[in-house]
Amino acid sequence: MKHVDFLSLFLDNAARARLLRIFLFNQSEPHTLNTIVRRAGVTRGTVVHEIKQLEAIKLIKSMTITVKFPDTKKKSKKERAWILNPQFEYIAAITNFVQDVSPAQFDLVASTLKKTGKVSTIILSGSFVNDSARPVDVLMAVDDLQKRVLDKALRSLEQLFGREIRYAAFPVAEFRYRMTIQDRLLRDTLDFPHTILMDKSSLL
Repeated sequence: MKHVDFLSLFLDNAARARLLRIFLFNQSEPHTLNTIVRRAGVTRGTVVHEIKQLEAIKLIKSMTITVKFPDTKKKSKKERAWILNPQFEYIAAITNFVQDVSPAQFDLVASTLKKTGKVSTIILSGSFVNDSARPVDVLMAVDDLQKRVLDKALRSLEQLFGREIRYAAFPVAEFRYRMTIQDRLLRDTLDFPHTILMDKSSLL
């Protein structure tokens, strides 16, 4: 069944729905224009238009940040960025509404990630269970991983959920070994709230 984004339908504006998720789900993080374009997956012109609309109602505000380039001669530069306006009077109501109508589509996550290789195990943590302190959002055991396909899959999910998705993926044998030695990354994921989407090889 094709995923239906109720927020996009409700607003009659898929781009605005994506930008709202970006700002509301990452409330303390400033976003440059390039970052918003990449995360939202819409054109630069559309992002500029939507930013102006959200600024006009004072839902977001602009600021100047320093962007660092450690691997280039130009070490840093100043860029304009936008962040959620904490003084906006309806921020709590809008956040609750967007969260309520934007539940994690776990079936969509599973079907998207299963295309990235011979996937045995998929575990959701971090932002998917509202715990940003966890080291990753997605933990996978997968053989014959197609990195390019995985990168594309994660970008599509980031556009849907409005946040960067951190992941770790290991071959099945390595995942099993890490389980036996009580690997810290696995323990910092599995010892806290998480959701198991798949475990075909009974690794857990």
